[in-house]
Amino acid sequence: MYRDNKVGLTIPAYNEERLIGPTLDAVPEIIDVVYVVNDCSTDSTADAVRQKAVGDPRIVLVDHATNQGVGQGIITGYRRASEDQCDLCVVTGGDHQMPMEQIPALLDPLIDGKADYSKGNRFLMPDDGLDDMPWSRMLPNAMISFMTKMASGYYKIFDVVDGFTAITRRAIDLVDWDSAWKGYGYPMDFLVRLNAYGLRVVDVPRRAIYLEGERQSQIKGLRYALKVTPMLIRDFFWRILFRYLVRDFHPLLFFYLFGLLFLPIGVVFGGYLVYQQVEGVGVSGPRAVVCALMVLMGLQFLLFAMLYDMEESNARLHSNHRISAIPRRFVRRVRVGDGASPRGSGYSGDGCGASRKRDRSAREDRRDLGPSVSLFPACCRATCRLRWWDSNQHSIQLVHAGSDPSLSARFRLGGAQAGKTLRPLSLPVDDDGSRGLAGQSGPSATHSAQCSW
Repeated sequence: MYRDNKVGLTIPAYNEERLIGPTLDAVPEIIDVVYVVNDCSTDSTADAVRQKAVGDPRIVLVDHATNQGVGQGIITGYRRASEDQCDLCVVTGGDHQMPMEQIPALLDPLIDGKADYSKGNRFLMPDDGLDDMPWSRMLPNAMISFMTKMASGYYKIFDVVDGFTAITRRAIDLVDWDSAWKGYGYPMDFLVRLNAYGLRVVDVPRRAIYLEGERQSQIKGLRYALKVTPMLIRDFFWRILFRYLVRDFHPLLFFYLFGLLFLPIGVVFGGYLVYQQVEGVGVSGPRAVVCALMVLMGLQFLLFAMLYDMEESNARLHSNHRISAIPRRFVRRVRVGDGASPRGSGYSGDGCGASRKRDRSAREDRRDLGPSVSLFPACCRATCRLRWWDSNQHSIQLVHAGSDPSLSARFRLGGAQAGKTLRPLSLPVDDDGSRGLAGQSGPSATHSAQCSW
């Protein structure tokens, strides 16, 4: 457990018999369960894991019948962690190349509600191990990172190939992993999918580890960059269509469309005009102007699209999951004990002396604050709005929209059904509709409710 959260650790392993033992020895005590996904290794990796599991009951060996790739190994670990009710899941390699002592640094942003996915960034600690990274890997890494920024929409992250990551259970359950990239290149594809589903990603500084005499990475820099480029191009177009057309709509879709249309046409047309000029045919003024306009317009459209895309990602990163993150069907299904109204959220009738004028005032008070939820205590009716939602703490806060704006109720997801059923704490309300606090004099009524989505 780490800060009252169950933490799982996924270690994909393929032919790691030499280093899987030291990797498992370094697992810290904050990890509750370790999933070693053996991707049909041809050496003694599975035997080494079983030997370690004898002395550490946290270790669980998961065997793939066929070699499915490192990406699928991580997805298998994700799903096992979600099934076992792990709140957070960390991923490290089986090559003893990642600093286990820095796992809390990955988990803190997730627990604090600042992100849904955190990843290591070795470039943020250049004086602590990065000097050992060969230039043959550093330059392709930088090139891939710049391509991934545009493909994923996360323009503030770097070192995208780093596999030292952590993710929340909510993110695991939200993303469709069946269509994810399964082989090498999975970190970039995962980032694209996380952005498409509106999830927040942060970089965490971590030191680089390179063991002398050990062949730890099978990735060849330039060849790797050339292999993942088509995947990033495909992922870019999928993300733009899925996020800004299917799931939601944003005008930047047209900015990207016109930018990617005008700019290449203008460049090709400009090359044709240069060819004609060299051949002595000559180029007319209007044709040159049209070419220049197409290039400038295409470039401008593309830059504005990138700017809006970056602002969308940054807005989510600083939003702390406001009401837009709550499924609308949840708001419609709020029920509160006896006398609950079937009309759905936001309904406030004339019971307990509430007048239409008061209802209009309550609606005006919450007009800029998103959807509302009606609670019906035993003695009065209090119309509340959803103020914020903390996905990691599994709670929402309801704030009274009537005469006393401090009236609030905190709902917390309960027990093993977290993510399915909301069991709210008691909501104290005085007869006059004001807040009833423990220790204060005067009558108060307490009412519990159950809400689900």
